[in-house]
Amino acid sequence: MNASLLQPAMYRCGILSALRSLSTSSTIGGMITASHNPPVDNGVKIVDPGGEMLIGVWEGYATSLVNTSDLIRNRYVRRKGL
Repeated sequence: MNASLLQPAMYRCGILSALRSLSTSSTIGGMITASHNPPVDNGVKIVDPGGEMLIGVWEGYATSLVNTSDLIRNRYVRRKGL
């Protein structure tokens, strides 16, 4: 992952983690991964309560959220009063 993308990625993963936590009434984990491979292989992981990766439908939510442009996200947040 490009280091300049880490802060917005973590912010969005934090939002998703909070929503997942509310939906499961559980603690959700998040981590920044670092690899011995090229930096592009680094990233962010969200972990479900049992230590496993997110279930499939939530992976889709994560993909949509991290790929949403800031402009669209900001309009949504303003419209919802968040």
